[in-house]
Amino acid sequence: MDKKLYGMLENISPEELESFDGIYPETRLSQRQKDKILSSAVRKAGIVMTENTENKTRKTVKKSKKIIAAILAAAIICTGGAAAYAVYSNGIENGMKMRFEDGLTDSGKQALASVTKNFDGEVLENTFEGVDFEFDGIVFDGQEGYVVLTARKSDGTAFECAEDETYTHTYGGGAVPVGEEPTHEITSCKTSVNSDGSLSILIRHTWVPDAGEYVMELDGIEKIKTPDFTSSDEEYIGLAMNALLCSPQSDGYDEQTFIDADKRYREELDKISLESYKGRLVFTYTLDEVNPMIIDSADNEFGYQITLSSFSVYVSVDSDDFAQRDDCILSVTLADGTELTPKDVNTGYSEILDDPDENKIGKIDNSCIHGNFSEPIDISQVASINVDGKVIQIQ
Repeated sequence: MDKKLYGMLENISPEELESFDGIYPETRLSQRQKDKILSSAVRKAGIVMTENTENKTRKTVKKSKKIIAAILAAAIICTGGAAAYAVYSNGIENGMKMRFEDGLTDSGKQALASVTKNFDGEVLENTFEGVDFEFDGIVFDGQEGYVVLTARKSDGTAFECAEDETYTHTYGGGAVPVGEEPTHEITSCKTSVNSDGSLSILIRHTWVPDAGEYVMELDGIEKIKTPDFTSSDEEYIGLAMNALLCSPQSDGYDEQTFIDADKRYREELDKISLESYKGRLVFTYTLDEVNPMIIDSADNEFGYQITLSSFSVYVSVDSDDFAQRDDCILSVTLADGTELTPKDVNTGYSEILDDPDENKIGKIDNSCIHGNFSEPIDISQVASINVDGKVIQIQ
């Protein structure tokens, strides 16, 4: 890449070099993000930036060409979208720490970049005061979707919390297709505090993972004492119980139930809040068509239906092979021989039919096993999948 860029610049005059400061194409990146990309590209090129632009000798022209080559490289990154940008973006990496707590290797960052794009939505409403938001990007692997934001205090001071304190953010209304009525379901998640005093806010797409345009609402950031749900503290128990009430446990939960649970939850949250930022940040975003790898039950001798994405692997079978077991093996082997064992592996029933038998026990449709990877993977490099000791060859 460097040789190609320098070759492009070989015959450019010093005057022409000075005109390259507008090389960036029109993108949705903020100036801070563009500056971050350029700074990273310049550092990788081993350039020490200086304000001294006088005495344009031949030596200075060559250095200028190197700087402009870095600018061109950064511009190419911008043109390539967030798939390339995410490699350089602390915003995306910081935001996804809540999903991949063990950190990312270089290959994990590349895999994350491949399922990340620049934010392409529109802010419909923002009533927050004292907090500025930056949309870092949209992550979608065909199964899981996230919008990553960075929040900073408008006055420039840092978000800070003690070891026994936690920032949380609340998003409500549910991610629903644009034009449809939002629900009153709300979700609260831990918010990551970054070294520069900003907050990384990870909002999970809560609708079916289909391509299309959606709308989401962020409506609060709170600092609270880190909950100890083993404690008898009534405030924390109330918070936990109301959080559970906000998740539909049966078809009997109607709209009013969500509204009532929302109100109780927020009342409990207000009681224990140490620092609060309230408002409504309503925005749209688009999930592009991203297809996970599907291995149909008819395409392997074991009858397993397998869905493999960058973040997880899901297997179901028309029997009770996996359900209620904690000893199932689940792993993938890459083309280079690396074996990856997902974490948080769980088993269960993928569906309970509506026609219970005479003992009032739902009939089992499929049993399933599901595991999350400790970091994103490149699914094109998966050679085989080991499911409960049975190996399915992919390539």
